[in-house]
Amino acid sequence: MNTIPKLLRHNFEKYGDQKTAMRVKNYGIWQEYTWRDSWEKVKYVSLGLISLGIKHGDKVAVIGENKPEWFWAEFAIQSAGGILVGIPTECMAEEIKYYLVHSDSIIIFAHDQEQVDKMLQLFDDLPLLQKVIYWDEKGLWSYDYPFLLSYDALIELGREYEKQHPGLFEENVERGSGKDIAIISYTSGTTGQPKGALIRHDSLITGIRAFYEEEHWRPEYQYLSFTPPSWVAEQVFGVVGCLLSGMQVNFPEAI
Repeated sequence: MNTIPKLLRHNFEKYGDQKTAMRVKNYGIWQEYTWRDSWEKVKYVSLGLISLGIKHGDKVAVIGENKPEWFWAEFAIQSAGGILVGIPTECMAEEIKYYLVHSDSIIIFAHDQEQVDKMLQLFDDLPLLQKVIYWDEKGLWSYDYPFLLSYDALIELGREYEKQHPGLFEENVERGSGKDIAIISYTSGTTGQPKGALIRHDSLITGIRAFYEEEHWRPEYQYLSFTPPSWVAEQVFGVVGCLLSGMQVNFPEAI
């Protein structure tokens, strides 16, 4: 298991509906997702992205708070052979523009109205950007832009795409290599413009495996996700660490 999607597949095959992979609190109520739920979400998001033209090596950005949709988007991008570009949520529009231009991102997942509004300011100045995909629709019901697409609509695109391309998602996951770039992780930019580090799947997995084995992380452990997923720390602990150990990831209602 030398890629992040292969780790996800392992847990899906091991636990299926028998164990909760993630849960998120909304309006004070925990909503739970099993490993099968996560696998299926990732599958159809990934196929939806492919239907939009994503190819191996393409960059796709994500900006948003810690939520299951953030993690599913990452796994879906990587399953399609793409590269994740995480952007801090506090970035202003011009800062987001820098990340997107520097990374050559062609699609961005934007959490909510706040992030979508930033993208509306930028879209015409980003010739490579094709789609803005959002997952929290509050305040966006009246927005009518051809480049805007909801998360649910993307999943439906994936379901339709699978009918003509059965088995493609599974083939893509199997085809993935540890030498593939998994993420572009940017520095803070305190001494100049942020610099993007290209980090491979096997580097992330090898880097955390020894720590997880030394600390004896177990599947029954609980992990609270609050460090921004755009930072490499959350990639190491919250993403790869939980996939390696089978721990449950918990997303708070608000930071």
